[in-house]
Amino acid sequence: MADWYYAVGQNQKGPVGEDELRELIESGQITGETYLWHEGMDAWQRATEHPEFASAFVAPPPLPVVQLSKRPPPAFEPRVGGEGVVITSRPWPRFWARFIDNLIFVPLLGFCIFLLAVLYAPDVYLQIVTMNTGLFGLLLLPLVTLFLALCMITTGYTPGKAIVGVRVPVPVDRSRMHRLLPR
Repeated sequence: MADWYYAVGQNQKGPVGEDELRELIESGQITGETYLWHEGMDAWQRATEHPEFASAFVAPPPLPVVQLSKRPPPAFEPRVGGEGVVITSRPWPRFWARFIDNLIFVPLLGFCIFLLAVLYAPDVYLQIVTMNTGLFGLLLLPLVTLFLALCMITTGYTPGKAIVGVRVPVPVDRSRMHRLLPR
């Protein structure tokens, strides 16, 4: 058995036996780029080039990648709307989109009606001011719904849907008006 020498930086270490050299390889102190030499060799060789130790530096193939489910299964199966349109928006995002739309447009429309009533119909303004605000807000909801439908027809979104990220798909062969305002 030969005494081995190995290089660490510019320093020479050794002599060590073959078993001790294998332990140094297993512990990582000797890498594939470390130079080795023993008596009878013409020159220093990298550990990966030496036939006795080359197999110690062969990397095993990577482990197979196991695909984990990225999200839990849906709480409900998406249902199919009219003529091949798949509705994929979940209930809570749609709720929050509608809530945001109403939060924006009920006061805005109420302010516009108050302003128009003050300028053009003061007697109607007095009736609105004496009316219960909750009742006035309920009376505004159909107008807000009509305004949001017109928003969807013209742009494809309402502010609430744009904020929350709800998308309403429209079949290619139909217009938004026919999709959103059925016959």
